[in-house]
Amino acid sequence: MPIRPEMRRLYPSNWAAISSAVRFGRAGGQCEYCGKPHGARIVQLRDGRWTAGNGEWFDRRGRPAPTPDILDYGDGRAWRRPVSLACCHAKHDPRESDPRVLVAACNACHLRLDREWHRRQRWVTWRSRYAIGDLLEGMYEALRLPVPPAPRGVRRRSRRAAV
Repeated sequence: MPIRPEMRRLYPSNWAAISSAVRFGRAGGQCEYCGKPHGARIVQLRDGRWTAGNGEWFDRRGRPAPTPDILDYGDGRAWRRPVSLACCHAKHDPRESDPRVLVAACNACHLRLDREWHRRQRWVTWRSRYAIGDLLEGMYEALRLPVPPAPRGVRRRSRRAAV
């Protein structure tokens, strides 16, 4: 996953080498959480079960799972997708680039790992927008869409009464 330009200064200059050593050296080219192989095109079901095409099915955590019924597999509930490993920070702190706190995670596990961080970040963003609106008294009033003109002969209530 590319690094944002504004975050680039937080990463060491040899980040590519560190990332490669974690993903392919320590992890062996597989996700450290579920075991999905890098570069494989897997078939994944909605409930999280997946296979790399060798007949073995695994759950979200990489443990063996029962083979699904043919109806579950064939009626559009499964999709094929490529797996790409990313070297990510387990504690979501890009300043900490020690290989012991970095993990190799696939697309789904990376999202699951970062879910709580993004939930908190969304909450902060949401609250800060309301704080700015309170500070400026009326910022949200200016963002409302204009009321279209009423057709002839129809009287419209005032805008304040409608809200």
